[in-house]
Amino acid sequence: MSTVDATIINIDDEDSDDLYAEQFREEEENKEEMLVKEDLFIKYVPPILPDNNFTVNNKLIYLKRTDILRLIYQFEPTYDNFDKAIKYCFKSPLDKELVKIIVIDWYTQNPDNSEQTIEDFADNYYIFTRTNEWIFRIINQLPEKRIPIIYEKYFNNVIDDSGRLDDSDDLFTINQLKHKKYNKASGTGIRVGNVMSDLKRCVAIIESSDTFYVIKVNSSAYRKPELIFTNESNFKSKLKKIKVGFIIVKEKVVEINALKIIEESNNVDFITYDQFYFFLPNPSSNTFCFFRGYEYDLIDDPDFRKIKLFIDHIHNIICSGNVHIYNYIIQWLAYLFRFPNAKLSTAIVLTGMQGSGKNTFTKTICKLLGPYANDNADLNHLIGEHNSSVLHKKLFICNEAKAFKSNRVFDDNKLKTLITEDSIDVNPKFRNVIHQENISNFIILSNNFAPLKLDKDDRRFLVCDVSPISKRIEKVYFDNLTKSFTDEFYSTFLTYLASVDVSNWNRFEIPMTDAKRALIDYSQNPITDFIQESVSVFIHGITPMDAQTSYKKWCSKSCISPKKPEEVRTGILQYCKISRDIEKNNPAKPRYYILKKSWYSFFGIEEEIIEVNSDDSE
Repeated sequence: MSTVDATIINIDDEDSDDLYAEQFREEEENKEEMLVKEDLFIKYVPPILPDNNFTVNNKLIYLKRTDILRLIYQFEPTYDNFDKAIKYCFKSPLDKELVKIIVIDWYTQNPDNSEQTIEDFADNYYIFTRTNEWIFRIINQLPEKRIPIIYEKYFNNVIDDSGRLDDSDDLFTINQLKHKKYNKASGTGIRVGNVMSDLKRCVAIIESSDTFYVIKVNSSAYRKPELIFTNESNFKSKLKKIKVGFIIVKEKVVEINALKIIEESNNVDFITYDQFYFFLPNPSSNTFCFFRGYEYDLIDDPDFRKIKLFIDHIHNIICSGNVHIYNYIIQWLAYLFRFPNAKLSTAIVLTGMQGSGKNTFTKTICKLLGPYANDNADLNHLIGEHNSSVLHKKLFICNEAKAFKSNRVFDDNKLKTLITEDSIDVNPKFRNVIHQENISNFIILSNNFAPLKLDKDDRRFLVCDVSPISKRIEKVYFDNLTKSFTDEFYSTFLTYLASVDVSNWNRFEIPMTDAKRALIDYSQNPITDFIQESVSVFIHGITPMDAQTSYKKWCSKSCISPKKPEEVRTGILQYCKISRDIEKNNPAKPRYYILKKSWYSFFGIEEEIIEVNSDDSE
């Protein structure tokens, strides 16, 4: 980024009175003159430049004491005006003691105001900075109609360097810039400082490991504006279409577009950054941060009853009533939201039948995250050759993950890299490979019992078999749940997550679940695979002898060395019970392996009615 000229403002020049002998005598004699509508400053004389000079600068504006006073006296001496405008004098190149005297003089015009307020603020918050931000912060709080007049008269070719594309509080977008008028009130000519100041708020070029072009646009999907990444051609095309005003050249009217302003001289430096991060607590002026806050704000006095139905849904359905799993998921989410660039290095896997509310859970989380989440990501795309979709997202929801043994293109090692590594190589189409920070986190949803292959000592995945919801109550249950999702709900749930203590949380202490044990076993044990492929037989019953015979045939077909009969029996009994007569449990009849109902969802079997949190009688 271009830096501010380091010229130091000398407030007390040769024409100033002794500060402590005869303070502001001239101003005290006629303060009404300070409230003029057009000639705001009388000491500051800006350079006169031709209309075709589009070069902007951010050199320090040289204001003398008289003009500082005239600027401040545009405001009534109230604390609100101090807080929204005048306080910026204490973050400036101005001498601290001098500013204190000037601001106190202004503030104590009202006898009810205490000068101690200003004294305390100056002592606690004064920062010496060589920028013009303080002037523009103050001017921008004047009546709206006056602001362009002042810009045109005094700062036509000066950029307000305080505006940034990644400012979370700035809602100005390129859509608004299109409709804004920048012609001088005097006739022809353009307020080029205004144009570049606004461009800096809605476009950026990032020259890091690769060149990125970023535009801030109005969003139909989110409450706040959205940042989109584009290529150079599209970036220039959009700017070329934006007409910012006109000038007269040889008696002809010439329209000037935004691209022309950016390409003039070194103007492009003001929208160019040389570092890119998703988030940094204190970024430098040449660092661009993608994270600009969340869609919803925290509540000072939240009513947590507003989120009870959703909390119950997480606890009873997503976590199947297991408090250890619930605590882990809540802390996982709290950590995700608490730290914008959080890399958890663990992932959540939710398995279970359709209609159990897995998507309801994840869509609610994504709603809170706004543009930083992808609520319907394809695992194969994320780990594929062109994986640029992993950039700029905190959370990916991978829906309808297939069984890993049937997904021949799936590379679980690439997924593990995405989950754990802090930086990755990204290969966008038609561009060079770039090395970028990796802040992606994952929740994987599947109706299949085995979407991933897990190692015996896995420390990456929490696997939850989600409790199904009774068909009898399903509609009423979800109607009530979705009705609770108001704006207040989202702010309250965000506040709830912010209140969760994660200071001593170890994300690698993942609760072991039955679903994870079974998945590990399935990943390592071909017997589980055998049962999956023959599941209909095990539902209706199969004799131990027939099971052994079928297993050997399956091993031969699958090119797998068969286990010993006792190992096969032990493996089958992990999922099956032994019954004699299928109909009447007649002891005179042969024994059968019957799949336990508690494993139905694991193997992707749907029952007509399974009550929420019902106990398995087996």
